Amino acid sequence: MNILNVVKVFMWRACHNALATKSNLQHPKITEDPLCPVCGIKVETTWHVLWSCPVAKDIWSRCNRKTQKSSVNQEEFMLIWEELLQHLNIEDMELMAVVARQIWFCRKAFVHGNKINSTINVVGSAEESLEAYQEVNSRKNEVAKRRNSQDLRWEAPKNDFVKVNWDAAVDLNRNKGRGDQKRWNGRGSGDFVIVKSLHY
Repeated sequence: MNILNVVKVFMWRACHNALATKSNLQHPKITEDPLCPVCGIKVETTWHVLWSCPVAKDIWSRCNRKTQKSSVNQEEFMLIWEELLQHLNIEDMELMAVVARQIWFCRKAFVHGNKINSTINVVGSAEESLEAYQEVNSRKNEVAKRRNSQDLRWEAPKNDFVKVNWDAAVDLNRNKGRGDQKRWNGRGSGDFVIVKSLHY
């Protein structure tokens, strides 16, 4: 998927039930209360926080894509993801991944700041950040393709032209260095003259 690596890592953790939900924190006894800190009704599992909590439902209801969850009745996030993979195209899945991560951030904002940030712009913000990333990524790929398609082999200069190359190396341990300037006159592939050689 053409999404940020941090989003891929987040989705891997969500699908493998590795997020720091209250349900997961209860097993090592980091917390005794497994209830969702947002709704206070259900046990906070990955499925609940990203899919069935009222905040998550509100955010998904604003999504204009086919990610509407009404037809998905799974209670594990991995199963939800697998089911949606069968019905949605790659663009919808990319947006869903970014939105799911934004939902997690809304939950974290509530837990650490005791307030729910506005959910109105979550989907729009996710769409904008996804489009911006994909546009930059597309430009990088175009530049890489152009570089790979160009023949970068060295060629001797044409007649009446001279190429001058400069190279240097420094040994910091011995405080010594060397620099060479080479001039290619174009009469043959091995026809060059060392113009300057500096030692310091």
